[in-house]
Amino acid sequence: MSEDNEKEQGRSPVHGGGHAQTSHGPHTSHSASHNLKPHAQARKESFEPRSHSHKKKESNVKYAIIATVLFLVIVGAIYLFQRKGSAENKSIAAVVNDEHITNAYINEQYARIPAQFKAFITREVLVNQTINEVLLLQEAKKKGVTITKDEVTLVLRDAMAKAQITQEQLDQKLLEQNITMDYLLDVYGRQLVITKLLDQELFGSVTATDDEVEAFYNAKVHAAHILYETEAEAKSAIAKLKKFSVAKLPSEFEKLAKTESKDPSGQANGGDLGEFEKGQMVQPFEEAVFALKEGQMTQAPVKSQFGYHVILRLPKERTLDESREDIAKMLKDQKKSVLVPQYLSTLASQATIRVFPAPKE
Repeated sequence: MSEDNEKEQGRSPVHGGGHAQTSHGPHTSHSASHNLKPHAQARKESFEPRSHSHKKKESNVKYAIIATVLFLVIVGAIYLFQRKGSAENKSIAAVVNDEHITNAYINEQYARIPAQFKAFITREVLVNQTINEVLLLQEAKKKGVTITKDEVTLVLRDAMAKAQITQEQLDQKLLEQNITMDYLLDVYGRQLVITKLLDQELFGSVTATDDEVEAFYNAKVHAAHILYETEAEAKSAIAKLKKFSVAKLPSEFEKLAKTESKDPSGQANGGDLGEFEKGQMVQPFEEAVFALKEGQMTQAPVKSQFGYHVILRLPKERTLDESREDIAKMLKDQKKSVLVPQYLSTLASQATIRVFPAPKE
């Protein structure tokens, strides 16, 4: 490889830290905030209340295909290469083996990127992404990996059907972006070839065992809390709540959280913190909630730097059997996300790659 390419590419009361996760597909990652403010307050600042987020998800799903289309066009398999000897050789962004990525095409594609994406998709990122796409497509060609136009069309139509997007809606979006359907199908085709290559070369042996799925499921708890300034207030609340049956406790707990909790988001979500795992809450809170069984409430106030907590451990929103398929997919995606950079690194080490400075404007 040439020297020119050496540069490659709290949760609420109590967020106590966290970890980053990645997934193959669109590549995604998150890291937990180290801000030690009340967890529900953090949820309110970062996310919508649970009752509203479900409706938003449904709306997002409806237009998922349009978002996917635009994302693929922006950062998908978008490259143009010319053989050596082309008139474009005087203006190239990079050379991958014997294929040239032209500045003209990089500039054309970068101009398509909406302003809000340019904060993290720089021209350099686009060039490096394109190099990766070229490496993968070159390897697919070596391995004889192909896909038919009918297969591409079928995948696109299936995605549109699932998202309830009409052809007219898609055509309108393409028109707004000055993109033709043939171009879109070509982009989808390249992505599907890459997916097929990765499935064939990398992902065939990737699995998530039942033990791994169950361990992931059991590592999380679902809880709610009411935050008080004084221990006396928290003790009084516990005394009130003890009078209710196990069946009635969650609803009464929610009512009290909405009227008395000092956590500002308590009014919106009834103190519900959602599901979380160890390491995401400050230690006193974490120790207390993981010691409870589902349906149990702390019998004494739990003191933290935020005040005094009354904690109720709630049932998870979905059972293990209901969650099994999604968890297995997520765990497999995590494993795949580790394999892909390794595979790209291997391909790059076997290739001749040169990256050239962007031309001065």
